[in-house]
Amino acid sequence: MSSEQLRHRVVRAVTHLVSEWDTMTTSRIAEVVGVDEAELLAMFADKDAVMQAWVSDMTAHMMATLDPAAEVRRLEAVRGDQPVEARLLQVIDILRAYAERVRTELVEHPAQPTGRTDRRSFGIQPEFQAAVARLLEPDEHHLRLPSATLAELFLSMAQSCTRVPNEVQPVRAEHVVALFLHGALVRTAPGVHDTPGT
Repeated sequence: MSSEQLRHRVVRAVTHLVSEWDTMTTSRIAEVVGVDEAELLAMFADKDAVMQAWVSDMTAHMMATLDPAAEVRRLEAVRGDQPVEARLLQVIDILRAYAERVRTELVEHPAQPTGRTDRRSFGIQPEFQAAVARLLEPDEHHLRLPSATLAELFLSMAQSCTRVPNEVQPVRAEHVVALFLHGALVRTAPGVHDTPGT
C-alpha cells in the first residue's frame, strides 16, 4: 500500500471514530484501518497528527463541495433579454441543482462525524448574489430597491424551493417568483385588495 493510499484510508476511518476520540489509541486506529500500528506511526507521529490530517481533508472536501463556480457559470449564461419571471425561474432551477449536488456529495462522502446531510438550505453564496443582481439589472428602472439588495432577498426566498421534500414540502418556484415580484396580496382591481371571505 502506498503512503497516499494509507493516508486516505486512515482519514476515511477517522470519520467514523471521532465520537470516541477521547479514548482512542493509535492501536485502535490501526485496527480499524487494517494495518500494523508501526505502519501507522511511520506516517503519523500520534493520534493528534491523525486528527490534523482528518480536519485538513474535511475542510478541503467541504470547500470543494460547496464551491458554486459551475452554478455561477450557468447563472451568467441566463439570457438577460427574457422576461424577468423567466430569468428568476431559471435561477431557482440552478439553485435546486446546486443544493442537490451538495447533498448527494455529502451522502456519498460524509465529511463530518454526525453524518447529517439533510440540510434544508445552503447559505446564500456571495457569488450567487452578484450573478442574480446582474440578471435584475435590465429591469433596474422598475425596481423599488437596488438590484444587489433585491438579489439577496430573492435568494433568501428561493431557499424555500431547495428544502428536502421528506421534511418540509418545497415551495413551488412559480409561487416564489410571483411573491417576489408582486407581493402576497391578491388584487381584484387596481388599488383594491381582496379580503378574507370576499
